[in-house]
Amino acid sequence: MKKATVCAAVIKHRGMWLLISTASAAAVIVLTITPGRSLIIALIHSVLDRVWWGDLIGHTALMGALTTVLYGAARLGMRRRFSSSLAFALVNTLAISGITEVLQIFSDGRTADRADLMANLLGVFVAVSAICYQRARVLFRDESI
Repeated sequence: MKKATVCAAVIKHRGMWLLISTASAAAVIVLTITPGRSLIIALIHSVLDRVWWGDLIGHTALMGALTTVLYGAARLGMRRRFSSSLAFALVNTLAISGITEVLQIFSDGRTADRADLMANLLGVFVAVSAICYQRARVLFRDESI
């Protein structure tokens, strides 16, 4: 009975997933091409600059989170199949990552960097790997893979 209630709640809030994914993508784009250091970027740098490889961690976490949100939007919000949901998240996150790195060339106080692009790709790879691992666990009922 509880499963039906959860499914009804997800279906009821399909628009919520689309809104969350659109807002997340917009936030990532704005944060990555904003000239100089905004308050949010300064706060993030104040934490991550103290950590070795903090920039790598920041880019990886940002793009991994975006990939996961876009996958959730496609899977639960648009009710797509697993493979098309994963492809949707992968293609859109890679596009956003590449476009924002190129747009940083035209933004004051920002520079496009191949290392940042590679960190973005690492975040996408980690998120896609985690999603596929979880899917395999569900398909094989926690048996060893």
